[in-house]
Amino acid sequence: MNEDRQFSSEALFSEWATSQGWRSLKRGWPDYLCIKPDGAIVVVEVKGHSSESLSPYQETMMTLLADLGMVTFKWTPDTGLQPHRGKLNPKNSYYGTQGPPLRKVLSRRVMAEYRRFKEGVNHRPHSPQKAQEPA
Repeated sequence: MNEDRQFSSEALFSEWATSQGWRSLKRGWPDYLCIKPDGAIVVVEVKGHSSESLSPYQETMMTLLADLGMVTFKWTPDTGLQPHRGKLNPKNSYYGTQGPPLRKVLSRRVMAEYRRFKEGVNHRPHSPQKAQEPA
């Protein structure tokens, strides 16, 4: 798929999702999702130097993931792995103030994927129901 078509498709999806009352999260995802030998999942944002801070999108996403129970870290070559300890401030959050419903949805999906992984079930990408065209 060429970049123009993908961008156009993503813009159309974003408009459709908004029309459905959804809040979509595209920016700020961590660089790595890691599975430790004991099965624990951690997420890591990598920066080139400890003086580099997370963007507002990254800060919001890392805090949201931490609120869902995921262990979150920032890693730099000079300091190594450092725990992320952000707090979501809904007034300053790009994603708005209605956090709990989104957290519950994400939590269910993340935990379902994790259970499938732990059980050795073949991973199949999520196939949402076909979107109906607006009338």
